[in-house]
Amino acid sequence: MSTICSPKPVILVVDDIPDNLHLLTRELSAQGYETRGVLTGTMALTVARSTPIDLILLDIMLPDMDGYTVCQTLKADPATSAIPVIFLSALDEALDKVKAFTVGGVDYVTKPFKTIEVMARVGTQLSLRQAQLQLQQFNQELEKQVQQRTYELGTANQSLQAEIQVRRQVEQDLRNSELRYRLIADHMGDLVCLHNPDGQFLYVSPSVQTLLGYAPEVLIGKSIADFCHPDDVEYVQIHFQAPLESTESIKPITICYRFRCQSKRYLWLETLAKPVLDEAGQITGMVTSSRDVTSRVKIEKQLRHDSLHDALTHLPNRDWLAKRLELEIVQCQRYSQTCFGLLMIDLDRFKAVNDSLGHLTGDKLLIAVSSLLKGCVRDVDMVSRWGGDEFVIFLDQIADLKEAIQVAERIKTVLESPIEVDGKIIFTSASIGILMGNSAYKNSNEIFRDVDIALYRAKALGRNRYEIFGLEMYQEAIALLNLENDLRLAIQQQQFVTYYQPIVSLPTQALLGFEALVRWRHPSRGLIMPGDFIDLAEDTGLIKAIGSQILRQVCETIKQWETTLRTVFEGWIGEKLSTA
Repeated sequence: MSTICSPKPVILVVDDIPDNLHLLTRELSAQGYETRGVLTGTMALTVARSTPIDLILLDIMLPDMDGYTVCQTLKADPATSAIPVIFLSALDEALDKVKAFTVGGVDYVTKPFKTIEVMARVGTQLSLRQAQLQLQQFNQELEKQVQQRTYELGTANQSLQAEIQVRRQVEQDLRNSELRYRLIADHMGDLVCLHNPDGQFLYVSPSVQTLLGYAPEVLIGKSIADFCHPDDVEYVQIHFQAPLESTESIKPITICYRFRCQSKRYLWLETLAKPVLDEAGQITGMVTSSRDVTSRVKIEKQLRHDSLHDALTHLPNRDWLAKRLELEIVQCQRYSQTCFGLLMIDLDRFKAVNDSLGHLTGDKLLIAVSSLLKGCVRDVDMVSRWGGDEFVIFLDQIADLKEAIQVAERIKTVLESPIEVDGKIIFTSASIGILMGNSAYKNSNEIFRDVDIALYRAKALGRNRYEIFGLEMYQEAIALLNLENDLRLAIQQQQFVTYYQPIVSLPTQALLGFEALVRWRHPSRGLIMPGDFIDLAEDTGLIKAIGSQILRQVCETIKQWETTLRTVFEGWIGEKLSTA
């Protein structure tokens, strides 16, 4: 039910006589009321619970339940208990009226009724209802105001009590703060310092004695730069002076530098520095907090070293070489000239050493070879381990190809001598790919690709030799790659066909059999002979798939031949029998 009457009151008329129902709803609508009409008590309860109703005109004699029961049910429900009910009934006994008021009715009109009387009583009850709702709303607002004022007074009282408590606590905190902060400064592990705008120490925590060996008073009046490593002085001055000269950025800064201890050795300190401002926002000094990070710095350096070096030979690894090449490429592009050379070296038959003497001996052989390679180049050159038994030598600032060839010849000569490993004499040789770097290269991957092509050519031509990369090598590699791709597609699409070559006995001229010959029927290149693709098929392992296809074709052909011969033979026998 609505808590206030709507501008157009809604009246529910409940009467089992349709004529009475139509009469009342028509007259009420004519008076400007919105009406709902129902014939039974059940329908009246449903409408009252689902629709905002301002007044109910209720007949007592209803088909399903009497009006008294309907009224009692409405008054028992909190949602409908406040709706005023006027009984309309032909019952004129005093007891009937008393019962109507007992169950919660507000008025009683006897049938037959006069419309003007009903309208008057409806208007009266609606006015009373409106006044009741307004009074209820006023009481609610008044109660809210009283509660609000009570809450505000309670809050103000609590605030006063809290302020008194805070003032007492602040006074106690002020008395204890200096002692508390002194205890913290005296017992903390980090070094805490206060500096003036010139960077000189104004305060040094007692932890300096444990961390650096100095008494606090030794540092007072001096600056950090007085104790820094010579290589770090400028770095420290730049980073510490910046926050003291500008108030635009007062964010803390963190730097790492070397600080001289009383024992004359240097520790790595990580220092967090932040400017100190006065009430006007002006910088009055700087506070720093420092800790010993020597162990961490050593670990970081070792990790950086390990990430750029081979763990076995301690030579620069592929990543470091790639970074070096990227720098050289920039130099070549800037000066438009050949700047460097590259040699990729692969030890011949190294796998045989591992298989026969073991991987430990193989590792020692790699270490020995790396030492020999470093002796074949200049200090400005770089010998790196590419991985496995492959090495790459970077030749810095060479004039022409002859210098790279001289290094390759020197390496071949050195490796021709026997190498002693664990008392065993090992002979080895190397295949070498040579490449001259120039401004045409855009990145290190292109360089590695081309020198690897040259190395592959050296190995393919018999090993223990060197080959110089040329553009035709790259073109051949691309052609070989395209051929391999076509070969794999040919297997999927079954482009291989079989040709049969008869095998004849020369003395007897008898047919002994057939030799199956494979051909590749390429969709664009036509018929390709085996000599153009068999070697590649064997190298890539695709020969098995090709062999399977040819074997199936041969079996199908033999089956066809058998069927044809059987048909011919049966026809010949039939002809002979018919002739006989």
